[in-house]
Amino acid sequence: LDPLPRELEGRVAIVLTNAPYAPPAYRRASWDDMPGTVEGEGDDGLGLQRRLLVDARRVLRPGGWLAAQIAAEQTEAFRAALDAGGYLDHAVVAARAGDAVVVARTRQAGVPS
Repeated sequence: LDPLPRELEGRVAIVLTNAPYAPPAYRRASWDDMPGTVEGEGDDGLGLQRRLLVDARRVLRPGGWLAAQIAAEQTEAFRAALDAGGYLDHAVVAARAGDAVVVARTRQAGVPS
């Protein structure tokens, strides 16, 4: 999120991501043709998503949403990271072909969790 201007801090309604998330154990030779587009960071492939959920807090407005596409088998680990990051109301809103879209929101100003 570093390229976003500082004027957007605390003003963005939604951050959407489809960052690379495939665990390194799934590595295929064909991925060499598209470096950085499939294989995620860390043992479980969710390293980029974990960094993004922290960085997104800086730009999201109160009650703003984060939406991420990940592998369906990663939803439990990602939802735990959302909990640890202070996100609320996380849910899987779509799933197909082994992938899932998970959404979560930031706390609204003046509203208890």
